[in-house]
Amino acid sequence: AGELAAAVLERLRSGEKPAELAKAVGVKFNDKQEIRRDAADVDRAIVSEVFRLSAPTEGEAAYNQVALPSGDQAVVILYSVEDGKPAEASDRERRIRSRSCSPPAISLMASPV
Repeated sequence: AGELAAAVLERLRSGEKPAELAKAVGVKFNDKQEIRRDAADVDRAIVSEVFRLSAPTEGEAAYNQVALPSGDQAVVILYSVEDGKPAEASDRERRIRSRSCSPPAISLMASPV
């Protein structure tokens, strides 16, 4: 799984489109347009990795491979980072965010392979 994920990562970096590549190599493709640090519907390993990635420059993407607890691999693509809106956050959200230095929302596409 690790070798396939590394190959997928290399092909993505060379410009191949994620959905088409996933179909071509026979892996699952998940498209998440926005994810928050406290997202319950995304594997914690993916969320952690996405928040470790450096914010990409405009028009670019940041990529990485991450091992999942199941033993599968995921390729994570980060297209942008959106600054949080503290004035709109609940007290609970402010407490959670005050314990972290990463932005609270990101765009992500992951393809477990």
